[in-house]
Amino acid sequence: MKSFRWTILFGLVVITFSLWTYFDYQKAQERESEGEKEALILKVPSEEIQSLQFHSPMGTVEVKRNEKSWQLLAPIQDRGDVEVIDHLLRAMAGEKTLELIAEGDDVDLQVYGLDHPEYVVEMEVQAKDEASPKKEVLKIGSVKAYDSNLYLQRNKENKIYLVSSGWKEHLKKTSFDLRDKTIVRDPDLTLDNLISMHLEQNAPSFPKKIILDKNGESWKYNGNEEPFLPLSSEHIKSYLEHLKSLRAEEILSEGGSLSGKNLKFNFAHPLLKLAFKLSSGRMLEFDFAASVGRNKEAQKNKAESLDIAVRDRDSGRVFKISESSVGYLKRKIENFYDRHYPFRFSTEGAARIVLKTTKNEIALKLIGQKWVDEKHEGMPSTDTHDASEQIIEALSQIKKIEAVRFFAKGDKILHQKHSWSKFDVFDSAGKVLVSMEWSELVHEKEDPSRPEASYYLLKTNLDSHYFGVPSGSLDGIKLFRAQGEMNDSEKAVSEP
Repeated sequence: MKSFRWTILFGLVVITFSLWTYFDYQKAQERESEGEKEALILKVPSEEIQSLQFHSPMGTVEVKRNEKSWQLLAPIQDRGDVEVIDHLLRAMAGEKTLELIAEGDDVDLQVYGLDHPEYVVEMEVQAKDEASPKKEVLKIGSVKAYDSNLYLQRNKENKIYLVSSGWKEHLKKTSFDLRDKTIVRDPDLTLDNLISMHLEQNAPSFPKKIILDKNGESWKYNGNEEPFLPLSSEHIKSYLEHLKSLRAEEILSEGGSLSGKNLKFNFAHPLLKLAFKLSSGRMLEFDFAASVGRNKEAQKNKAESLDIAVRDRDSGRVFKISESSVGYLKRKIENFYDRHYPFRFSTEGAARIVLKTTKNEIALKLIGQKWVDEKHEGMPSTDTHDASEQIIEALSQIKKIEAVRFFAKGDKILHQKHSWSKFDVFDSAGKVLVSMEWSELVHEKEDPSRPEASYYLLKTNLDSHYFGVPSGSLDGIKLFRAQGEMNDSEKAVSEP
């Protein structure tokens, strides 16, 4: 009994010690957290900052929050770059003081370059629980510490702090850094609002002009030649999205001329002209021009990329972009094709599959939930339900085949001798759901500098043209051939 009481007493001591350790740890964590908060230069969360002004030797930059966006107010007025400004404020809000250098009424600001600070940051802060905003001011001295760190004064406090030299990177932000660098900003330029799109191109191997017009829910090519395939709304939408994603490396003109710039651009003969007609009747036009007269020899040897400028005819603004940015915008009509169109079969209700090759013919029919080989009556083509599921999955993969080459009737490749295979899918009434024929794998090397291209020539009952499809596109159909060959070997083993 006495031993039991000592056990209980020992347990109570352990529990008491554990609780004391836990609460002491919690208090230590709270003290550490309070210390970290005290070390923060800004005592407010970044989302409460409503406006920001940088005063520096380069001038004044001012931005103001506008609900979920930012507006650049000085030195010019423009939309702000939300991502850049929010990132800047979060970085500033996370900065901490390194050391309290001096405090008191007798602090000499001149010693730290704070009598005439190099940078002054003014912020308007609106706390959620306060009725009116308050002002926060940070001053960075023009004198640096011996280790290149900086001296900072917060508001009118009689305290001088040592802060990281990284603050200078925050404060060197220019109006260009903080402004919206998106080139195409019009919110009305969407697929739903677009009724016509014009491309004029001055580039080798690309057509001079492509005109696409909306026709109900679809699009048509307004050209001399009939396109091989219907046009894809998704490809046109993707083209618009790429255009709207372009960002300027530099703004060359706010709407005036390019005079005074060290680069001139050949807008008299642009590389690319884009025009978009909207359902409202508005026309949005953009010209892309290359630089001229700059390191011509280097450009000739492709040692230096061209500078490209984009002119927004509506606003008159001119932006500099990289040469690679404009590459995707140069298009051929086949870039807008719906490349899956010839293979958009509905295989729902498939009840019979026939595959004919130069070597054999395989016919499968669906009985219940299993596919049965017609050649060997009564012998299921698959021993498990999972294998039947593979056949169903293979049928569903047909609509994912994508045409990568397009052949007219006169193309010499079609008049060469080929070995053809045929694949048909029927429903229970004998109606054709899928009909395809394809050649053996064709190997072609058009350009010595590029790898050899391999593709199948393929034609379906949904289109009269022949197409080239990638070498791996028909892997699903090979399942049926392999299954038929397996059944042949099974029969040979079972025969006496």
